[in-house]
Amino acid sequence: MIAHSKNCRAHAHRRRGAGLVIALVTLLVITSTMAAIIHSLFADLRQTRQAASELQAQWLADSALSRAAAQLQSNPTYAGETWRASVASNDSSESTGVAEIRIEQREEQNKDLRVIVEARYPDHPWRRVVTRRTLLISASNKNPTTGASPQETAP
Repeated sequence: MIAHSKNCRAHAHRRRGAGLVIALVTLLVITSTMAAIIHSLFADLRQTRQAASELQAQWLADSALSRAAAQLQSNPTYAGETWRASVASNDSSESTGVAEIRIEQREEQNKDLRVIVEARYPDHPWRRVVTRRTLLISASNKNPTTGASPQETAP
């Protein structure tokens, strides 16, 4: 009778131990699934921010070309500038873009100009996107025409 009682207790302990192992494995599976979902959400967030920064850099580059064309019409000796543009009410580097505007004379004889813009948004050391645009301004008709294929790079 005593041996039978010890067997029953040992069997009950094994069942409780097996239940604990099943609960821990289930908890491990749920935790792993949640970690994978959170990792995916953060990856989507980074991708969305990158796409927004690329679009903002393109808009900044296009605005810098328009700014340069307007400056050249009012001041023919305009040589370019570094233009810092804030896209939000605060002045943090996360909401500021920088456009480097350069003016090059293509040929001495016909006075054609090439406006080269390199826009960086945001003005952050490693999260920025760089977009380049070129604008050709002919001296004969003074109508700016954009370059055939603007170059865009993201570091």
